[in-house]
Amino acid sequence: MLPVVLLQQPRKQPQGWSALLPHCILCRPIPAEIRVIGFGLFKVLRMLTLTRARCLFMAVTLLAAPPLFAQTPTLGEQLKAATGVADPSVVRLRVIGGEQQIDGESVNSLVTTGVVISESGEVLTSAFALQGNPDAVFIELANGSRIAAQVVATDEVRRLVLLRVDGGGPWRAIPSAAKSAVQVGQYAIALGRFYAADSVSISVGIVSALNRIHGRALQTDAKVSPVNYGGPLLALSGEALGILVPLSPRGRGTAGSGLEWYDSGIGFAIPMQDALESAAKLRNGTDLRHGLLGLRLEETGAFSAQVVVADVVPGGPAAMAGLQQGDRILKMGERAMERPGMVEEYLLARYAGDAVSVLVQRGAEQKTLTAQLVAELPVLAPGYFGLLPVPQPPSPASGGDEGLVQQMLRRIPGGQAPQNQIAATDDAASPKKTLPLRVLIVPGSPAANSGLPAVIDVLAVNGEQVESETQLRVRLRTSANMTTKIKWKIPNDATEEETEIRSVRRSEQLEQPDEALLKQLETAATELAAIAQTNAPATARDVVAEEKVDTGGGTAAGSSGIQRQEIEIPEKGRVVVLRSGAAAALPATPVVLLSAHGQPEERILEFWKQAINRYGLLLMIPVNPENALLTDADQSLVMAGLQAVAGKYSCDLRRAVVIAGKEHSSLAFQLIADPSSPLRGASITGGWIDDALIEDAAAPGRSVLFAAPASNALPQEMALRNRSIEQLRKAGFWVPEVGTEQLYPELTAAWTLWLRCL
Repeated sequence: MLPVVLLQQPRKQPQGWSALLPHCILCRPIPAEIRVIGFGLFKVLRMLTLTRARCLFMAVTLLAAPPLFAQTPTLGEQLKAATGVADPSVVRLRVIGGEQQIDGESVNSLVTTGVVISESGEVLTSAFALQGNPDAVFIELANGSRIAAQVVATDEVRRLVLLRVDGGGPWRAIPSAAKSAVQVGQYAIALGRFYAADSVSISVGIVSALNRIHGRALQTDAKVSPVNYGGPLLALSGEALGILVPLSPRGRGTAGSGLEWYDSGIGFAIPMQDALESAAKLRNGTDLRHGLLGLRLEETGAFSAQVVVADVVPGGPAAMAGLQQGDRILKMGERAMERPGMVEEYLLARYAGDAVSVLVQRGAEQKTLTAQLVAELPVLAPGYFGLLPVPQPPSPASGGDEGLVQQMLRRIPGGQAPQNQIAATDDAASPKKTLPLRVLIVPGSPAANSGLPAVIDVLAVNGEQVESETQLRVRLRTSANMTTKIKWKIPNDATEEETEIRSVRRSEQLEQPDEALLKQLETAATELAAIAQTNAPATARDVVAEEKVDTGGGTAAGSSGIQRQEIEIPEKGRVVVLRSGAAAALPATPVVLLSAHGQPEERILEFWKQAINRYGLLLMIPVNPENALLTDADQSLVMAGLQAVAGKYSCDLRRAVVIAGKEHSSLAFQLIADPSSPLRGASITGGWIDDALIEDAAAPGRSVLFAAPASNALPQEMALRNRSIEQLRKAGFWVPEVGTEQLYPELTAAWTLWLRCL
């Protein structure tokens, strides 16, 4: 299509049509030689018998079109122009002192980028370089001088920090684009002032997605890294589309969240209008924190339409608003909750103090409840009564806790369960148990102090009947300093009694169990096994007896009586099993060694054999197909191996734990923090747990055991470890203290026994 060129009307009446050619809308005279060419074109066109007006229009169009196209700037010129518009509003920040770290190493100084948002000297930047309470922040100018800036407040949801600069102006606020004007596919320029104060660095891409990271961010394929964190993402007009920040879709994030993607073509920016709204809230000096509701949803699958409340935190916003276990969430605010993940997505973009309306279905009735989100949920340490349930003997009719293994396998990519294993069933689907729920009373515990005898059969808790250990644990799920009524009887006695027990906090000192308690536990387990064999159908009696004495068909691993066996896990690797060859009354306790790579099995056996024989431990050593160091990608190998072991041997998954060194502390914690995991605890022989993982954890009542620190441990490592202990306890994990004189294998075995206690 030819462009339309309008002609400028001359001031005086022209003499003929030629007077219309000297000027056009380009606002400059047409040279005489061009006009001569135009007259020639006009005459040629007239020979084609066109009208005078049409000939004039076509001649002027042909002459004017080239100048019009010549004025369109190239992409490079547009990028330069956009950078020039934003350049005066992009500043270099120097962060001094505090607890700053890069890759776990402390640093005294960091550089980052900021964006001026007001003429009074307000600057927005990413929280990336301001995590550790810095001693000072300066704006570095092109002439080498510095101007002090004060941290006003932090937005923890959108990872932004507002700074205020006194003096040093004039400051120029960056022009901002309307949020509705941002389009997928438009050019985007990531700007940073990192290497020098007198020049900016740019990276060019497009806006590749909107409403990412739970609706908080734009996504761009421009390379985004620490070089431009805190800087603007620009349109070709020079207007700021957003502020560049490192973000991760997992949880609330910390300083390093999203760093794994830098320069990869996946970068994020908080939309500029959202950033300015955040700055308006931050001006009063109060940090904006994540809003917490305090509920847990049932594991119904990522694409399930059933959004059902599994549990609420006592004293939390959900409980105070009236949400109950079993409620089906239909809407939050004006948004329909079509799958469980939408609840997390909705909450992660909201602040503490926000009021959230929740429409729930309770039976045949619908209710609208209003909860006010909080920054911190009540810290409710699980109550401890001093009850040690005796593990039930294996039954051919039920897979016990293997159902938990299968649940977690379904949540791990590539985590299909191995074939030909015992099918798992839940308590609700299992045949009614005929065995009594036998419980030992730990000496010196609240249960012992209430007058309960050494061994009892539990019948009910707070008036609700109890028929399985799982039901008992659910009924006793309470915080410390709570009174609970337990209905019980002495074994082989029909007299029923009821006793009140007031729970306490678990001791933070890990002790060795009394030898008499261990003997009593074995005796009680033997009695239950005899009852089970007597009550079992004739076709199942041989199965029960065989499980009790199964040696796994493995080979002897030395004169210690330890049996060794390998179990192949198709497409994932294999598991080496080391266990006692002697028949035992109690089911074996699975202990997964993650950090065994490179260590001879003889050395591992020598270290663990005494604890294996005394406590009935079953050591599992996962080995991936490459025979390489395990990584987070090997979660499915660990879980599939655990299921294979539980299907082959009689195992007590209530005591199953994982052991890791510094390099595997993250993997170990991820394996226990999932609510569907059967692993009850992680023992860390070095290192610490990242704050982001603890924030995401949803399994209170689990435990983390830190081995006694080495005498040569670095001060910064001890500081990170101590912070992990503090954060874990706040999150409801039991983190007992250990003494340097305790032997690690014996210590770990004792810890697994206390994990079984309620």
